[in-house]
Amino acid sequence: MITYTWKIGRLTTLIQSNGQQNVVVKTRWMCTGEDGAYSYTLSDNCVIPFNANDTFTNYDQLTEAEVLSWVWSVIDKAATENKIAEIIENKKNPPVANLPLPWTS
Repeated sequence: MITYTWKIGRLTTLIQSNGQQNVVVKTRWMCTGEDGAYSYTLSDNCVIPFNANDTFTNYDQLTEAEVLSWVWSVIDKAATENKIAEIIENKKNPPVANLPLPWTS
């Protein structure tokens, strides 16, 4: 069974936007899937849309869980985890092999 760990690696902010300070506009996320000895990590940048009418959380009060919820509203969490599962399965059971040339044996 694969265990997934999601992390935020970096936040990019606007110093000021719509009367707020340190508004997160982009994040670097990583998702690692682990299944015993096999693991794989996908990561990417994600633009976070800012709506001045939404509830605003001050930068120093943000939690990783809150930022991850923003990421998951933009990217497809299930598709990301499925891609990692596919890669891990291919590591466990490779679909291709590099065999020696038959005329060299």
